Amino acid sequence: MFDDLPRSEQPVVKDLCKAILDAGYIVAIEDGEEIFECTTLEECDDNIGACDMEMISIWETESFVSVGWFFLVYNNGSEGDGMIVINDYGVSDLCDDIYDKLDDTYGDC
Repeated sequence: MFDDLPRSEQPVVKDLCKAILDAGYIVAIEDGEEIFECTTLEECDDNIGACDMEMISIWETESFVSVGWFFLVYNNGSEGDGMIVINDYGVSDLCDDIYDKLDDTYGDC
C-alpha cells in the first residue's frame, strides 16, 4: 500500500503509477516472486510496497508488451527527497517523460 511506504516516497510512487495509467498503460508490479497487473490506482495501492524493492513495468493494454520500466528501492536514503526511490529506469521517450514530470514536481524537495 502507498501508505506503507516511507512518507517522502509515497507521492512519487503514487504519481508514477497514476502517470502510467493516465497514459493508457497497465502497471505491472514485480516483487521478485509475482507480477501484479494493475489497471486502476486502487489495484496499484493493493499490490505496491510488498518488498524492499520492486520493478514497475509499463505494459501495452492489448498486447501486454513491455514498453518501459522503473526500478524502485524503498527507504534508500530518501529522507526529504522522494525521487531517490526511483533507482533506475528504462531508456525511452515514455519513461523519460514520466520521470521528468515527477522530477519537476518532487525533485530537490
